[in-house]
Amino acid sequence: MGGHNGGEAINVGSGEPVYRGSRSVPLNPTLVTLRRTVRTFRLAAGMTQARMAGEIGYTNGWLSNLETARLRPRRDQVTALEQALDLPPGALMNTFDQLESEGLPMTDRSFSDIEAEASLLRILSLLAIPDLFQTEEYARAVCRGDEALVRERMNRQETLVRTDPPPPVTHCVLGEAVLYHGYGDQKVMRAQLEHLLASVSDHFLRPRSPAPGIVHPRHGREARRRSRRDRGP
Repeated sequence: MGGHNGGEAINVGSGEPVYRGSRSVPLNPTLVTLRRTVRTFRLAAGMTQARMAGEIGYTNGWLSNLETARLRPRRDQVTALEQALDLPPGALMNTFDQLESEGLPMTDRSFSDIEAEASLLRILSLLAIPDLFQTEEYARAVCRGDEALVRERMNRQETLVRTDPPPPVTHCVLGEAVLYHGYGDQKVMRAQLEHLLASVSDHFLRPRSPAPGIVHPRHGREARRRSRRDRGP
């Protein structure tokens, strides 16, 4: 990635570094250990990324993101990796359990300080709705009921509606997995998606058309109904 100008915050989710000016917050070390271990075992087994991704039912891009620490896998995905690599239980899961116990690599307070000074936010989120656009219930599910963290996250959203200084221009890119990786129940997820759509304005770039078939399995029918309704007769 190129240089970063002062006053610009790049807030990237799913394990990516966050930059503000020349300051950066590194990747979670345990996540890096996990991705290196996966890659080491894959190479030792003589498997290409494409072959291994196919065996566990994911895309080559998904495995590439995992092996470069650009996403945090789920528990069932780690189990699938162990099975595909013919590893004993715990070979990868022990590192994953350590990652889970550490929680998120940065606190909301760290992001708040960055966002308060930013005139431009560039957000890439691969697994969840970005913090600044989360509903309270969705945030509660993501934060596993940590009320202090939920309150801090809601406070951070004031950044987008402040008047002095003007709110930062915000560019946001969501990964396909955001729709697959649901948090909370169907009601929570539906309210979150409706809130996200309502947040889109002239400051945000709408996709020209939704990607076909990219819906969360639990919420697919509602998404398809909404899509047909939005297109009209």
